[in-house]
Amino acid sequence: MDMDKSNQVEPADDSADATGELPSSGEDRVEITLEIIDELLVTLGESWQRIKELEAKVEHLASIHPEPEVPLAIPTNVPQRHGVVLIEDSKIMQKRLRIIFTSLGFDVLGVAEDGESGAELVIQTNPKLLILDHLLPIMDGLACLKAIRMQCPEVRVIVCAGEPTEKMSQEYVKLGVSAIISKPIQLDRFIKEVQACMS
Repeated sequence: MDMDKSNQVEPADDSADATGELPSSGEDRVEITLEIIDELLVTLGESWQRIKELEAKVEHLASIHPEPEVPLAIPTNVPQRHGVVLIEDSKIMQKRLRIIFTSLGFDVLGVAEDGESGAELVIQTNPKLLILDHLLPIMDGLACLKAIRMQCPEVRVIVCAGEPTEKMSQEYVKLGVSAIISKPIQLDRFIKEVQACMS
């Protein structure tokens, strides 16, 4: 017996969009894809802006409620009155490093927040020790140190990096760094590296 064709259900087409309509051409599909990408970029941009706002708030709170500059419990057998330059773009890290080196008896000759001004500062002051961040604005740590080595080949250098890679470490070793320390720095290890560097 023949079935009534009017009661037969057509199989659903998974390629239909939310409105039940199919993109009429490849151009329509590309346009839909571009719209999705645009939405994702907007979302990512908002997230990045939120992160920068939170970082600014943390630095603002740190300036309002500064940590007390109490001398640290640090071994006394550390070379005294050497000059150190800090090239670090984080305000919080700058403050911590200042406290550490002041407690160690160093003279903090200056602080720079980008690689270009940092290289100029080192060349001008010719410190005994340089603490160098790897990720810096304008000029990264490697480029900064290459510029410094042309004028100050004897300066001792400790590099701080978030996630130092083997290739990065090899490049720094070629430039004569004394140590590469992962961030966040551990105080005990950092002090030991400073002692070894200055001995």
